[in-house]
Amino acid sequence: MRLGAAHWVCLLCLGCTEAVQKDPTHFIYVYGDTAESPTDQGGDDSGEAETLRPLPDRVSGLAAGWGHSCELSTSGEVSCWGRDSHGQATSPSGKFLQISAGHLHNCGLRENGTLFCWGNNTDGETEPPSGQFIQVDTAADFSCAVDRRGEVACWGGLQLFDESIPPSGPFETVFAGWFNTCGQREDRRLDCWGWDAFEQSSPPGLAFESVALGYWHGRAIEASGQMHCWGNNQHGQGDVPPGEYQAVSAGEFHTCGLLTNGAVECWGWNIDGQSTPPTGRRFSQIACGGIHSCALDEESGWECWGSDDFGQLSPAR
Repeated sequence: MRLGAAHWVCLLCLGCTEAVQKDPTHFIYVYGDTAESPTDQGGDDSGEAETLRPLPDRVSGLAAGWGHSCELSTSGEVSCWGRDSHGQATSPSGKFLQISAGHLHNCGLRENGTLFCWGNNTDGETEPPSGQFIQVDTAADFSCAVDRRGEVACWGGLQLFDESIPPSGPFETVFAGWFNTCGQREDRRLDCWGWDAFEQSSPPGLAFESVALGYWHGRAIEASGQMHCWGNNQHGQGDVPPGEYQAVSAGEFHTCGLLTNGAVECWGWNIDGQSTPPTGRRFSQIACGGIHSCALDEESGWECWGSDDFGQLSPAR
């Protein structure tokens, strides 16, 4: 099902990447200087000014949650549709630089670098910390964000496996899974924490360009285009089709990858068709939700497949 004309430069999802690049995953972040970057600087014990990371450029596109989706326009407005049981598909006001969709809640980075979350708040999911941040990512029932000093802050969730208790930074990007979290450091290697029963918090010690976390699994791509998988493979979510990849996005038990030739490959759980993408097309971005997936065709716009039980495939216009 197509979602209108293409007019976004990047996209987001349940799980994406980092500085000074456009990473076409469900979790994508592009950082750079902006005219609105605050000039506030702290200091350390030596009296020298502390270098703060600039606010990111706007990352417009689609964020796919469990049964809902949200769109961030090029001008910064957010519109959501699909399941709205906890207000997760109720569009917030104001303008944002980036958004991320979780299971029953969403979070976004406002133009001034502060965080705003909406939807389910059973475990404090919509109560983010104060301060200025450069990136945010949401998971099932918790979220994490990187502040301008490179430290990770997490909130919400039951913290059953310390998935919301990050190590010391600095980090460039953070990726929230369902029961674990990974942070990407300056050398582009991952440091993960939380539940590790399936070794989902034990990634390869390599430098990655695109990263995505699913329910019990992780996926990442090297600069060479080689895809690496770790964690649970119960539904075949680790059985990567051959090819050279440029971006990856992870759903609950499925994964989609964008090949360098513009084709999309998906694998893993396919009970609702979420791992059956369109063929014979060239796409530039991908986004996986819990049980649906989307990709951007620059000529015809967004096309989504998988479960449409809550109308998450098509925006209400």
